[in-house]
Amino acid sequence: MMRIHSVFFINELHSEVTSDFTNNVIAPCLLKLAEDPVPNIRFNVSKTILAVAKNCSQTNIGKFRVALGSMAENDKDFDA
Repeated sequence: MMRIHSVFFINELHSEVTSDFTNNVIAPCLLKLAEDPVPNIRFNVSKTILAVAKNCSQTNIGKFRVALGSMAENDKDFDA
């Protein structure tokens, strides 16, 4: 329960904090949550990454791309 609330909190908070905070605190947290075993958590993390990325450094954007690619490749729930 705390993981999904963390994602929702980040989604609301990211527009109110500095880019330094986004890069040093929020981005690492999202990258860790991108490895969560629960599909719903990863789905919400991917939506949040898209919202947060515009305030991130190129380094973190690259890490986000890798994480999103990994989530897409490892998704066992195929939706037609």
